[in-house]
Amino acid sequence: MNRRVLFLSTLVMAASSAHLVSACAESNDVADSHDGASTALPSEATEAGGEAIGDGGLLPSDAATDAACSGDVTEPTCFVAKDCASATFCAENADLDSRYTLFAVRGSSKNDVWTVGAGGTILHYDGSTWSPVPIERRESLYSLWVTSPNDVWFIGSGTAIWHGTGPLGTDFTFAGAAIRPTPSYNAPFPAAWMSPDQTILMVGGGTFWQPGATVPGSIWALSGMSTKPTWTSAGNTVMMDAFWSNGTDLWRVGPKALAQRSLGFWSLAPTAMRNAAWQQLDPQTSVELTSIIGFSDGNVWTVGKQGTVRRYSGGPIPRFDIVPVPTDVDLSGIWGTSSNDLWVVGDRATILHWDGQRWTHAPTFVPGHSLPDLHGVWGSGGDVWAVGAGAILRLQHPTQSDAGGGVQ
Repeated sequence: MNRRVLFLSTLVMAASSAHLVSACAESNDVADSHDGASTALPSEATEAGGEAIGDGGLLPSDAATDAACSGDVTEPTCFVAKDCASATFCAENADLDSRYTLFAVRGSSKNDVWTVGAGGTILHYDGSTWSPVPIERRESLYSLWVTSPNDVWFIGSGTAIWHGTGPLGTDFTFAGAAIRPTPSYNAPFPAAWMSPDQTILMVGGGTFWQPGATVPGSIWALSGMSTKPTWTSAGNTVMMDAFWSNGTDLWRVGPKALAQRSLGFWSLAPTAMRNAAWQQLDPQTSVELTSIIGFSDGNVWTVGKQGTVRRYSGGPIPRFDIVPVPTDVDLSGIWGTSSNDLWVVGDRATILHWDGQRWTHAPTFVPGHSLPDLHGVWGSGGDVWAVGAGAILRLQHPTQSDAGGGVQ
């Protein structure tokens, strides 16, 4: 096993934190087009969040011809399909307790996909079936990193960091890498990113509130892996929600419009990373930014609360451009294969697609006619998955495209 150095920075977790139907709304506000492969639309334990819709089973799509769901609409109930055949994203048949929320999804290929969530939930997709993967403890997991099918990191809190290795099945084993072996605090860590040489795992930690006390998150360092890893504090505290890296620089976003980059970050020695210089970029908003992704064309995209989408295209001014989108719900995840093929997910089963010219709502179908809050999105080989409150949704009729980069 490669020697690894594990760093934990801070983050704040939000509380509990193919064919389109004719009702789809579109937005033409950003018109730059870029080349690239496409997954385009085809010619916590906590109770799961979301919203039940309809009375007596009436689907909002039945009223799609009404004035409320015609024209340039943003109401999520207008994009609920009658069934999987008429949906762009449909709920997967997974062995998932609907009371539990899934927070992240990631994989190494279309036949190796992982998702994690509340109550120590881990599910694995092998190309045909979703299966639960048991783990020793039932602490919630907020992020993950998949190096290969036989090398996966599962990150929850300071007492729940796991490294799974070996072929999935009886040989798949977990090694604990908790900062502290006992639950003296339980700060969630949703941000994760591996260094280009796969020897350093950056993990975002946060703040845990309990009656009468506030325990701040901090930066920790783990050298190597063993049955009893030794942790040392590396100082500093910065609250964040997500990382993205282009292989040289590291970007991070989070609460209070945090949008920063550290140029040449991965060229630093591990002991110097705690003192890395960070440049704040202006995201032209004051809301929490929750996810970030970038591409080789130099564009970096981030999403956040209240329907916030921003794009940084380089240039002398460190400022993100405002990207209007046809929604005002909280957005929690962004993933894509290129700057003209992006998927964004958020509350009330919101799934948006950007094709380089316009934003389009993707109709969803979840049995029970619900609008689950969605927290993560990831894809590979033309397949795209979105996860959230008691649900895994998959892009119907996937296209043939290559995997893209990004964070959950």
